[in-house]
Amino acid sequence: MALVTPLIYLFVARDDILFDYRTYVCIYGFSSEIWEWLKPVICVFMSMIPNVVVIVTTVMLLLEARKVARRGQECLRWQGIMIVILTAAVYCISVIPYTVYLIAAPHVTETPPGTFHVHYFRVAACCLLLNTISNFYIYSLTVLSFRSFVWSKLQLLNQFLFKIGTSTDHGDEGRTESTTITNRATGKVGEGLEKTPA
Repeated sequence: MALVTPLIYLFVARDDILFDYRTYVCIYGFSSEIWEWLKPVICVFMSMIPNVVVIVTTVMLLLEARKVARRGQECLRWQGIMIVILTAAVYCISVIPYTVYLIAAPHVTETPPGTFHVHYFRVAACCLLLNTISNFYIYSLTVLSFRSFVWSKLQLLNQFLFKIGTSTDHGDEGRTESTTITNRATGKVGEGLEKTPA
């Protein structure tokens, strides 16, 4: 599914590219007449339908979990349910603003482009990144084994860095250095200084 939109752009108008100063990336210009009917189709299939599917399946999962919890006969894995709920919620929060922009953009005319086409679009485009960066935090909050794994790796890293620090400190113990300072301006040699480690 991720390849569908780029392939459509490639086949419809591969040279119709411009630089978007709102998000500082290259985008397609959509200047061809085909986009008048193709953009709404892409919007429905790539933005609206996935949102509806995620919301409906999450609600169905919650209803099923409620039934199981009422029966009390089966062990309910709340950890998995919480992961699904949080992932679905973050997905909707990240994607819905951009979907709203795609739907409303053809109907909002601003000359010059103002609050909706510039500021709202920037916020909506930034929200898309939430879906990617949130997964680590969702798993850290809900999956105990993942949290333990991350903690063990952090401890190993801490021990490794501590070893490097202590080996550097011990390597300098008992050594003294005699340094001579020369004043470049006058050419005079200063007194020798002895440097002892703390």
